[in-house]
Amino acid sequence: EVQEIIPLPNRVANMQADPSSIMLGREVKAEIEEYVRTIASLYRDSNPFHNFSHASHVVQSTVKLLSRIVVGEDAINYRNMTYKKANGDTLHKTTYGIASDPLTQFSCILAALIHDVDHSGVPNAQLIKEQTAIASLYKNQSVAEQNSIDLSWDLMMGPQFEKFRSCIYKTREELDRFRQLLINAVLATDIVDKELGAFRKNRWNKAFSEKEQRRRRRAIGPMISSNSFSSIMSLDDLTMTDQQIEQVKQEKRMEEKNRMATIVIEHLIQASDVCHTMQHWNIYVKWNERLFDELYGAFLNGRAENDPSTRWYEGEIGFFDHYIIPLAHKLKECGVFGVSSDEYLKYAQANRKEWTIRGREAVARYMSKYNAKNSSMAKRLPASLISLDEKKEDMQSLSPKIPVRMLSKRVVQDDFDDMMSDTEAEHADDLLDGHGKAHDGDYDYDYDHDHNGDRIDLRRRGIPMEISASGDRSYDELVRLNDVDSECADFIVKHITIGGSTEFDDDDSVGTIDA
Repeated sequence: EVQEIIPLPNRVANMQADPSSIMLGREVKAEIEEYVRTIASLYRDSNPFHNFSHASHVVQSTVKLLSRIVVGEDAINYRNMTYKKANGDTLHKTTYGIASDPLTQFSCILAALIHDVDHSGVPNAQLIKEQTAIASLYKNQSVAEQNSIDLSWDLMMGPQFEKFRSCIYKTREELDRFRQLLINAVLATDIVDKELGAFRKNRWNKAFSEKEQRRRRRAIGPMISSNSFSSIMSLDDLTMTDQQIEQVKQEKRMEEKNRMATIVIEHLIQASDVCHTMQHWNIYVKWNERLFDELYGAFLNGRAENDPSTRWYEGEIGFFDHYIIPLAHKLKECGVFGVSSDEYLKYAQANRKEWTIRGREAVARYMSKYNAKNSSMAKRLPASLISLDEKKEDMQSLSPKIPVRMLSKRVVQDDFDDMMSDTEAEHADDLLDGHGKAHDGDYDYDYDHDHNGDRIDLRRRGIPMEISASGDRSYDELVRLNDVDSECADFIVKHITIGGSTEFDDDDSVGTIDA
């Protein structure tokens, strides 16, 4: 769950060395590289927008904003790379502790990297409408975002990344803070959830509204309002010593600082997630077209009710007016990012103005390019538009030896739909017996097969999958256990030829097949 306040360290962390001079061990670097490679493979290349290129773009924007956190010219002694005594505490306060905590900064960057892992290319509302297993798992709340967090976190907690983790946190307190920062940051990218939006707006107002600022000017001490102070005082507190009163005031200051830091981090990630709208026009329209392609493709595939092309022009203007430009103003209001906030606001306003002039032309161009791109693949109709007979013909044309690629029961249906829409049958490469590697056009596998059909172990994307012999089950049971349609289940039963029966455990991560 999103927390209103994440406690950050209440001290200035001395920089013991120039970060660029720190050399990680070879094993640590190898683990980091493997983690990033695996995360990259968990993004779906078939998504025009929500893919690893988008994640990389968001990471770069996050790094840029973090690097432009306001630091006074005299705040750092670059000879010995420490905060100067006179200014260190000021820097800590004016950036609400963000500039002083490497773990917070790393958490922001990692959140940017993982925030759309395994995104299906359709909005949460569609996943909920389709009553998918993943929507049920997360109780119809921030479905895609929670899935991204869980997959990325479970991967990082694996034994193969132990040395990587040892460089991130040392104590249970740091581990808890690290996880909560990731949760708050990734869930902040769900801008459609009304409850989360209202909660975030309320916290921003508590931290930065003009009314709150006026309260602080009347405060008993800096960063603490008289109302806030009196609300924690009782009649018995009137007998407190000056030292006790100062301690209470200090605790309240820390609470308000941490509230500010928490909400600033969330808005930093939000801005990075839509950073293309606050950059040069050419960058904006490039990513805008990719998002259009993704949503238009979902519509053609029967996974969206409304044709986005009919209101895309007007929708972008509303998006600028009600989300992008107000978000850019907030980056400026929090006072943390200096001239970068002016830059983001300037580009957002310029792109909004340019869109009113060239937006209709842009939408027409998107449509023309989309149609031209897909006309050369006219036979590759969306899976939802292919007749049942055509689907059966496609299934029968595939090799009987199809690599089984399932992270969990909630992605079986997606894999089936992808396979049915792939006329080149890239997924039908042979899965060889014995020990070695296999490739199905999209994924590489390491596998072990005992030649008797009793057991196969597949490892894809660094995540273990187990397939073993078991009893008979009909596709009706597959449907019930795995939330797939009968065609998909029938396909699994009839066209994956490894042995003689098929079964899926109720467990989320293990499917057993001997079919």
